[in-house]
Amino acid sequence: MNSEKLNEFLNKKPLFYKEIDLKRMPKAFNLIKNNINLKPVIHIIGTNGKGSTGRFLAHTLLKKGYSVGHYTSPHILKFNERIWINGKDIDDEDLETAHSRLQKLLPEKVSESLSYFEYTTLLAAIAFEGLDFVIMEAGLGGEFDATAVFDKKITLITPIDYDHQNFLGNSIKEIATTKLNAIEKEAIIGKQINKIENG
Repeated sequence: MNSEKLNEFLNKKPLFYKEIDLKRMPKAFNLIKNNINLKPVIHIIGTNGKGSTGRFLAHTLLKKGYSVGHYTSPHILKFNERIWINGKDIDDEDLETAHSRLQKLLPEKVSESLSYFEYTTLLAAIAFEGLDFVIMEAGLGGEFDATAVFDKKITLITPIDYDHQNFLGNSIKEIATTKLNAIEKEAIIGKQINKIENG
């Protein structure tokens, strides 16, 4: 079995938008959050090293005996790489099951309106139900990223550098500010390569 229905659905969505609707993802999540069993997430933000940090942490937790999910992007060879559960990429059957469930939870108009990354993020949340730990990597920025809608256990901040400047700002200070605004409770800040000057 392959995830034909999901692929067909996602292929209709553009990967990028010229403008981002900051209210769309929170509204969609609020519609379904009481119907999914998702623990507070470990949120990873930054520019460099998010993927390796997330996978290292996921493997460490798994070896400690916990059930763990890791959401990352983009994928390299197959979409399933984005949703890693207990040491393996999600299989096609479980992916289709999560897609079917999400389609039932979301009104069709909302489901259709979500971006590729927004829908994929909610798909991962469905797939990660009931796990001990969930690691979510931000795709773009921090405070307005699709992954920022979830309750957070802690935020991990990898090195921040210039990225997505058309959305995040043209200075390290602007980029760092919007990323750091994603912190909800506690954070661990990795060693940074750039200094932020006052002013």
